[in-house]
Amino acid sequence: MCYSVSFLHCWYFVVVVVVVVVVVVVVVVVVVVVVVTVVARRSSSSSSSSSSSSNGSGSSNSGNGRGVAVKVEVVAEVVVVVVVVVVVVVVTIAAIVAVPLLVLVAVVAVELQ
Repeated sequence: MCYSVSFLHCWYFVVVVVVVVVVVVVVVVVVVVVVVTVVARRSSSSSSSSSSSSNGSGSSNSGNGRGVAVKVEVVAEVVVVVVVVVVVVVVTIAAIVAVPLLVLVAVVAVELQ
């Protein structure tokens, strides 16, 4: 395909492919890091809550309150993960759409000169 069009068009397609691959890799890395962080926090909070509930078995009210606090923390972590994933997806779509358009505008501007 690069043989039938000018060098700038070939460069444009190469840039688009490289940008899309880099963005996909970054999105995958960010999602993996977020998931690993949430899983690590959840496992550490569940182990600490189980140890605290076993230590404070004398009063059931404090244990119940801690259980509610742990549930609130888990819900907050899930909300944070959902927000991060949505932001990453929106930024990814914007990058995939914007970068090729900017390169295309640059190619057209260079060809018009």
